[in-house]
Amino acid sequence: SLRDVTYEWHLLVVGAGELLSSYRDLASQLHLSGRISFAGYVPDKDLADHFNLAELAILPSIDKSEAFGTVLLEAMSCGKSVIGSDLPGVRTVVEHEINGLVVKPGNPDDIAKKINVLFQDDSLRNRFGQAGRKKVLELYDWAKVVSQIDKIYQQVKV
Repeated sequence: SLRDVTYEWHLLVVGAGELLSSYRDLASQLHLSGRISFAGYVPDKDLADHFNLAELAILPSIDKSEAFGTVLLEAMSCGKSVIGSDLPGVRTVVEHEINGLVVKPGNPDDIAKKINVLFQDDSLRNRFGQAGRKKVLELYDWAKVVSQIDKIYQQVKV
């Protein structure tokens, strides 16, 4: 759990959904309101500003319906180290111990352990952040994606 994170931390939760009020209530019940901020809905144009406030980004999905870790790609594009659940879609984005760490879905102790690993090693955190940014630029840059689609279209067109 977050109580097992041995480093000074503050959690910023971004996003609005039907569970937001229950998360706020839970933070209050656990006496963690002072350590957790809820940003609510953040427009796409402002997401990078929020990622740049962070040391790392965590996507603790517990359901295989998390088809793709888009939020992790966004964090990686800002050079942030990431932690994501060991689920098929998330694994397409996070390569364990290459550009981030994967955790067992629904296991807060594993999340806390991986947070501690990254906070105790600045160079590892920075290396993962750089590797993640490189992956995003190589595979998901819009200019490259459009160019690849155009090449395929030209081949089919002939």
